[in-house]
Amino acid sequence: MGFVEFPLVRLGLVLLLGIYAGPSSPFSFDLLLEVVCYCVLLLLFMCFVPLGVPSKTYLFSVLAYGTCFCCGALLIQAKEQRFNLEQEQLAHKVATSKTLRFQIISQGNETAYHVKYEAKLLDKEHSRLRILVRVKKDSSCHYLKIGSSWDTNAKLTKIASAKNPGSFDYAKYMKYQGIGLNWSGAAKSLKPLYKIPLTWHERPALWQAQASETLNKYLQQQENFELLAALLLGNKSQLDPETKQQFATAGIMHLLAVSGLHLGIVLLFTRQVLNFLNRFKYGNKLIFLLTILSIWTFALLTGASVSVLRAATMFSCILFGRTFLARGHSMNSLFVSLWILLLIDPFFAFQLGFELSYMAVFFILWLMPVWNARTPKIKGVKKLWQLCGVSLVAQAGTAPLSLYYFHQFPLYFLLSNLIVLPFVGLVLVYGIISLITVMLWPQAELLFIPLEFAVDLLRAVTKYISELPRASFAVPSFGFAVLLTFLWSSLLVGWTYLKRPLRLFPISLCLCIGLGILIRIQQPKKTSALIISQQFGRTELWQRQGKQLVIYQSDSLEANYSRSAYVQAENIAQLQQLSIPTLFYYAGKRVLIIDGSFSPDLDLEPIDILLLTSNAKIHLERWINRYHPKLIIADGSSYNSNKQRWRATAKKERLPFYDTSQQGAFVFE
Repeated sequence: MGFVEFPLVRLGLVLLLGIYAGPSSPFSFDLLLEVVCYCVLLLLFMCFVPLGVPSKTYLFSVLAYGTCFCCGALLIQAKEQRFNLEQEQLAHKVATSKTLRFQIISQGNETAYHVKYEAKLLDKEHSRLRILVRVKKDSSCHYLKIGSSWDTNAKLTKIASAKNPGSFDYAKYMKYQGIGLNWSGAAKSLKPLYKIPLTWHERPALWQAQASETLNKYLQQQENFELLAALLLGNKSQLDPETKQQFATAGIMHLLAVSGLHLGIVLLFTRQVLNFLNRFKYGNKLIFLLTILSIWTFALLTGASVSVLRAATMFSCILFGRTFLARGHSMNSLFVSLWILLLIDPFFAFQLGFELSYMAVFFILWLMPVWNARTPKIKGVKKLWQLCGVSLVAQAGTAPLSLYYFHQFPLYFLLSNLIVLPFVGLVLVYGIISLITVMLWPQAELLFIPLEFAVDLLRAVTKYISELPRASFAVPSFGFAVLLTFLWSSLLVGWTYLKRPLRLFPISLCLCIGLGILIRIQQPKKTSALIISQQFGRTELWQRQGKQLVIYQSDSLEANYSRSAYVQAENIAQLQQLSIPTLFYYAGKRVLIIDGSFSPDLDLEPIDILLLTSNAKIHLERWINRYHPKLIIADGSSYNSNKQRWRATAKKERLPFYDTSQQGAFVFE
């Protein structure tokens, strides 16, 4: 594997492994710090003391790799300790305060119930910390402007973790974005404060919002505005979920996240336009400076989000290496950017965008030179061959991560990329030029007419491809061990293509069969489970029997995100709906479900679990004395005031009380 020839690459991979292993490492922060100090001293000693050449080289390499691994673990542990301490201090301070003041710095995704924002605290001691603001959608709801400041009652809470098995852990996701606390409430409870100017690094979000307002003002259709705001500016806050699903099924979801692809298009366009400067002395240096300027200008216009800044840093390092160093240093330049970003914030390593971006660019830099060298000598085929190569190579690099996180693979990704990518490149370049022109000169709004036509065409093509037969196939969820095996298999396929291309097909086929068998072996061993799920305002029980899931609920079997996530994670093949019974038997346990519709004078034997639902108006002590339960459970269908009263009664009767709203779903296995 040619990329391992670069020491910086090898050390970067070891550092990355240390960061991933750090959170679960049995070694403490102090011990890791001592090990790093001793290793650094030994490395310095070996640099100045002459030793035998073979032993010195071998020992020096082992110490260097060990130091990088321990540094990675040390970085992530230090980051997590600092993050947890800051969140605890902030929560404690807010709990003792009556008011909370914050300033909106960016808008997040919009859900069916809330509009989300990222805000910074207007507090000298904690001004660097950010929180998640969730404004409820009601009659008083209005969109908060970037840069606006607000005062409200202090009620910061921790971002809730996943409450049901298989559900997306939003708290963990936000943690790696540097946010651990959130405020939730109605817009009418917010009071505007005096205007506070944004800092220099917060202004790009304001520019992005202003550009979005310009698009919304001059575009005729709301659907076109939502798609263009995502495509040009990375603003997906109002994008229709159906459109997202169509792009995902067609295999071009990466178009809706402004990242490396968009910056790459800007880079190629800029260099193509400035290619004439190569005729002059120092022309390549001038092209480098203007290209860097165009990349970072686009990054600022799109809000300078973490993913955009990460991609801009990566491309800047690669361009620097190609301009001022030998062309073989592109892989080194890629890992220089990786070192810079991880040293700034090791949480980047746990962000999906970071992983996908670096895997795609890594495979492109590694395999595309060989792909281009094998271009067929047919006139007019070169560009098509290169586009196919980029799509195939990038997909091969990111496939393991896509399957691990999304559990599906688009079958028509090559067709989508061949048709859509060149078209999107033109739309992106023309759209950015038109947007900047209209923002500076509003009378040029006619420039948006062909842009809107192009977006209609893009939506139609994407919808057509996503509705083709078997546009994507689902893959059962698999564990981290299978993911590592999958990643090593991708590297082996890449190495085979480089060194033994004739063996590529049989080796790839064998690896696919082996991975399929491994995924099946790694499937969850449990075949039966009863889950009292956490649902807001309703009661829902899931009983798994092999690949069948029986759902007990009172209303119709409607769409439910948490249920869909569990079905996908557990590879459920069949769903069945039944009404909720009063008495439930499972694994030797007797579960009595109460909604207040009947009296406690039923002639029943003592029960094991008492499930309280639907704000049951009951005298709990009487039920306890009558049926002698061993555990009391309250689900999400009851008000918190009722659950607090039940909790107090359970405590008085010395019985454990379980609240699914706080502790998550209750699982019998």
